[in-house]
Amino acid sequence: MPPEGGRRIILLYLGKRALSLAPTLLFVSLITFGLMRFVPGDPIDTLYGMNRPDPAVRAALMQKLGLDQPVWVQYGRWLGRVAAGDFGYSIRAAMPVGTLIEQRLPASALLVGAAVALAVVTAIPLGILAAARRDSVYDFGAMITALVTLSVPPFVSGVLLVLLFGLTLHWLPTMGFPRAHEGLLAWPAHLALPAVALAGTLAGIVVRLTRSSVLDELGQDYVRIARAKGLAERTVLVGHVLKNALLPVVTLVGLQMSYLLGGTVVVEIVFAWPGIGGLAVDAILARDYPVVQGLVLLVACAVVLISLAVDLSYSLLDPRIQLG
Repeated sequence: MPPEGGRRIILLYLGKRALSLAPTLLFVSLITFGLMRFVPGDPIDTLYGMNRPDPAVRAALMQKLGLDQPVWVQYGRWLGRVAAGDFGYSIRAAMPVGTLIEQRLPASALLVGAAVALAVVTAIPLGILAAARRDSVYDFGAMITALVTLSVPPFVSGVLLVLLFGLTLHWLPTMGFPRAHEGLLAWPAHLALPAVALAGTLAGIVVRLTRSSVLDELGQDYVRIARAKGLAERTVLVGHVLKNALLPVVTLVGLQMSYLLGGTVVVEIVFAWPGIGGLAVDAILARDYPVVQGLVLLVACAVVLISLAVDLSYSLLDPRIQLG
């Protein structure tokens, strides 16, 4: 296919996906906006705590924040601002929601990226080895490891990692970002424990799926033909089997990345990691509507983009799959 023709097909595909996914984002924004209004309490009471504001002050604040308008009017105004790139102002922090997200998003993106990379780098080779050495000690070891990581939730593994490597052995720091004067080597040390805690469940799933997918492909006719031609087992595995076996694994990793964006909340709280998870919890407790709505919409956009990237990767892994 000529390069120009390939670019045109990709652009057309991206345009179609954007048009089809826009209603999804609109629906997510509508549900989030509506549910936040049904949560007991309101941001003004939460902001003042036990000191109830004067009715006149409360009315003035309601008017300033636009909370005195009907819900559909509030939603329309918010949606119009979002379309212009303005997510509004945080009620609790009194600063733009976009600024708050910009401050916290890099930390969460770094944590999720490190967790996915760690899970993929360790789990895929382990799953391939388990399939290639079926019913061996490697296979049983891989399956036991996968079972353990799947059985332990991230908040439990996080606490155990803190107790072992932080409080008992004193090998790794257990809280927060490194300070500026600590240098670049401090980043892997601070990132290690939360990344391992977050990657555990994903690694267990990827090991099991990789093993199952590789075993299915090893039983196909084209593998028997390749072996009959005298090809080395490594060549059959790497050159033929993995291209087909990794398609479901790529799908799984893409979907799990979306779940990890939401699952960072617990891990960030355990390790005091300054990401969007802690920001979301604080915003929900404070009834900070603009921040919650902005974060949910951000995660929804991330899920859409990850899904799109997974679809595009199919044609790269398997040329027989065409973008439609």
